[in-house]
Amino acid sequence: MNKNRGINSGNWHYQFVEGILYITSKIQPGQQVALTANEASDLLDYLSLHSEERDQATHRDVEQKIDPSL
Repeated sequence: MNKNRGINSGNWHYQFVEGILYITSKIQPGQQVALTANEASDLLDYLSLHSEERDQATHRDVEQKIDPSL
């Protein structure tokens, strides 16, 4: 697998190239964030500190997508 291919998730494309994490909007490709490896690591640390809140938000998102008529 090509490591530089990246992944798509929702409205975003993530790609790690030569130590830079690129996060690009699939809706507006001109909107992009580029994080160095250190910045990406800091973001991961921040997200891990808020894992409980993040998990709750993810759970709410899943509940909202479930068809209530089922």
